[in-house]
Amino acid sequence: MLILTYVLGDAAVSAWGWRVAFLLSLVLVVIGLFFRFKFGETLEYIEARKTVMQIENPVAAVFTKYWKELLVGILLAGAAGAVFYYGNTFLPNIASALKLVDAPTRFLAIVLFAVFDLLGIIASGFVAEKVGNVVPITLGIILFIIGALLINQALSNVPMFFAVAILTGLAHGIVYTPEAAFLAELFPTLVRTTDVSSAYQIGNTVFAGTAPYVMTVIMGVDRLLAGVYLAILATLGLVGVLTYALRVKK
Repeated sequence: MLILTYVLGDAAVSAWGWRVAFLLSLVLVVIGLFFRFKFGETLEYIEARKTVMQIENPVAAVFTKYWKELLVGILLAGAAGAVFYYGNTFLPNIASALKLVDAPTRFLAIVLFAVFDLLGIIASGFVAEKVGNVVPITLGIILFIIGALLINQALSNVPMFFAVAILTGLAHGIVYTPEAAFLAELFPTLVRTTDVSSAYQIGNTVFAGTAPYVMTVIMGVDRLLAGVYLAILATLGLVGVLTYALRVKK
């Protein structure tokens, strides 16, 4: 998108150029399908199928037997998704609407978000292997809360705009890798696929997906309050993770 904007111009990209980027993304679909069909089930799942009967209705099981774990997963997924939409979509678009940045600068911020997101994903994977999932999740959410509360500064000057984009990208990456493992640990093996998917999709739909809309409304009253709303979502996710971790430890 950044290259297309420089080559075609903002008007052309808005009119038709964005379709080129979407068509190019078909390459990612092919890569995703390759991984999906190349790798089979985990050894843990295969062994569980040998000793435990398959649960007939895993969807019902998650809402009746594992609703506490589901709630923790929803809050975590909602928090992680909210930081992604905040740094990757909401801030750049609002900054552009306020004429703080032009289109190439907006796309550059999105690229920086993605780069630091990737760095956070890689780094937190190594950290989680050493100290467990809770530590990087906690660190990432704390960074997210800081970024959310800096919303007024991010929408007031360009250097802070880039700083918060980088901070939120890093925060999301740090949370994203251990989030997958943490969600998997919440549920028994034979219902894990359905239950993790339920937590992830509900969290992203109900909390993360609606966050930009809610924030847009709140910004009509006060910018900082919009950041506080995001900080509350992040805090709820962190409380859920820590509460579950403490319960398991006991």
